[in-house]
Amino acid sequence: MTEWHGLGVSSLMTLPEFLEKGRRSTPLVGLLLYAIAAAFWISFYPYYPETHYALFTTAVLIFFLFTLKQPMAAFGLLLLVASFYGNHPGGRFLETFDILLILSVAGFTIRKRTPDLYSSPDGSSANASHLLNHLMLVILLVMALGFCSAYYLFESLEGYKLEPFYWMAASEWLPHYSIRVAIVSLLAFVAAREFAARIREVPVNISATVMFLIPAIPLLIGIMESLIPGLGKLLDRLHIYLDGYVHRSPSHLSAIKIAPALDGLSPNSLFWNRSWFSVYLIACLPLVGLGVHLLGPQRRRRTIWRAAIVTLLAAYSYCVIAIGARAGLATFGCFAMVLLLLRIPMMRRPSVLWLIVLVLAVFTIVLPFSAFLPQVATHLGPRAELFASGLRLWSIFPLGGAGPESFGFWNDTLLRGMGYQRLYESSHNFFLQIGAGMGLAGVAMVAALYWLAFRAIIDEIGPDRYSPGRIIYFAGMIAMILYGSFQEWWYIRGVQLIWWLSVIVPIAIWSRPPSLFLKISNRPMFAGLGFLYALACAMLFYSGIRLNRQYPIFENVGHLEIVTASSDDSLNGGTEYRYPLLQGDGQFLVKSDGKEKPITFQCSNEDPSLTGSLDPRRICKYKHLEKNEIAEDLHSIESGALE
Repeated sequence: MTEWHGLGVSSLMTLPEFLEKGRRSTPLVGLLLYAIAAAFWISFYPYYPETHYALFTTAVLIFFLFTLKQPMAAFGLLLLVASFYGNHPGGRFLETFDILLILSVAGFTIRKRTPDLYSSPDGSSANASHLLNHLMLVILLVMALGFCSAYYLFESLEGYKLEPFYWMAASEWLPHYSIRVAIVSLLAFVAAREFAARIREVPVNISATVMFLIPAIPLLIGIMESLIPGLGKLLDRLHIYLDGYVHRSPSHLSAIKIAPALDGLSPNSLFWNRSWFSVYLIACLPLVGLGVHLLGPQRRRRTIWRAAIVTLLAAYSYCVIAIGARAGLATFGCFAMVLLLLRIPMMRRPSVLWLIVLVLAVFTIVLPFSAFLPQVATHLGPRAELFASGLRLWSIFPLGGAGPESFGFWNDTLLRGMGYQRLYESSHNFFLQIGAGMGLAGVAMVAALYWLAFRAIIDEIGPDRYSPGRIIYFAGMIAMILYGSFQEWWYIRGVQLIWWLSVIVPIAIWSRPPSLFLKISNRPMFAGLGFLYALACAMLFYSGIRLNRQYPIFENVGHLEIVTASSDDSLNGGTEYRYPLLQGDGQFLVKSDGKEKPITFQCSNEDPSLTGSLDPRRICKYKHLEKNEIAEDLHSIESGALE
């Protein structure tokens, strides 16, 4: 018990004391996480073929033993297999990655690590652990704030199945998905923090090798796919089995004929389309820098390591050109340009480095808004509409958003009723995904993480200090943020984990805690911030429950389906379209006499579900419509996929 700054008010503990107490109790958290992972995995049995379940169970058990004995080795293995989980949410077996991540965090938390492994730039013990504890609390509160206005997201759960499998295998348009992404983000943060704290426990040669292998595995497969006839078709069959489809796109640089085995098409490697192969490679660039940094100057001079680094960067260049994705080419070109510029001592001044970051930040903010300009929209193509929809959604939930990565859900619920529904369930822009999902609070949070990461890196670079590892890390972060203007970072499981690792590692091992984070541990300030947070959450909740009074929404209604019924079909009278109506209360819009009007319905929980075991929806009945009754844009179901 301590006095509250002479005011005579007793408090139980300070914020740092509270966070430190939570850290000391992590072995119990680890046991709980192990129990959760085991319970979830056992519950998956009905959804897997028996042979597959037996194989995955064996792999999960082996991984579990690794986490008990060598948590760093287990986490390194998880990073190495991340590219094998390169399919979109809802694909087969992706939920196993979440199980492995839970086990990794459990292994970290159940085993005590050596204290004070973090170090400040001068080599002395730093307060980075406290800084990261504060950051975790901020991330948790910002994500929770995003859910305060997501009343209809939670209310919609009544129309879906709620067993663990459906949460972890959720597609991006489901209400489960946003909650899963938030939880996985917190787990990824903890894993990245513990990895940074323990990295000095691992022999340098091993840790550097792992960092290089993370991108090298999909790079090797992509190169083989480009050169070996027939391998691309085998990979396509694999993706069709896992996802039901695959996207093959012509390379924008097909004239170079750098991938002769693919006939002008781009390699996809372990991903279901070329774009995410490219995204994954760019996401790994900071980790390549970390590997170079870990080697140190003496090892970097050895021929074998020089050859490894040069070969890896050459493989990067080959695959980026073979893929031929414009955003990938631009971001990798930016990465290479920054590397070349920073070879000049004058360009390594902090003012110049911060100017590069500032220009990047301005571009990131301005690009989405430029989608409303016809000249820019023409060049952006389909992304212009996605950016516009993302901005509209953010404008409805400006402060706290409506749930992390919830664009897909609100695209089917809110934007659908407003006439702005898009074929894709993502805005294809990380800035907009954060803004729509967590509002200004989320944008400020991510900006703070980026600022802390760049601050830590830039403090270690100077005109008289040429640090190749940190320079590659800096250039990789620049490329990663630039690519975030054309894709998102929390969509693919492996990419999401690598994003958190790339951002947290420099904060953990190179940063000095800013005074701001020390000030918020002051009890009166913390109490005041707590009051403002509670007030903001209450206001957002009130606005969330009134959403249907302000905007037309589709509630508990599945995607519009094409029935293609025969004219003598007595069930639906020859109509072409239908809405699946989910259990619970709901509404949808129809056109009548040239106007849109809401139609409400109610399905009792006693009504049997019309879906099979793998369908997450609890459909109680269908509403058949004539084409002229449909209020939503038919583009969302009648258009083909866009690349």
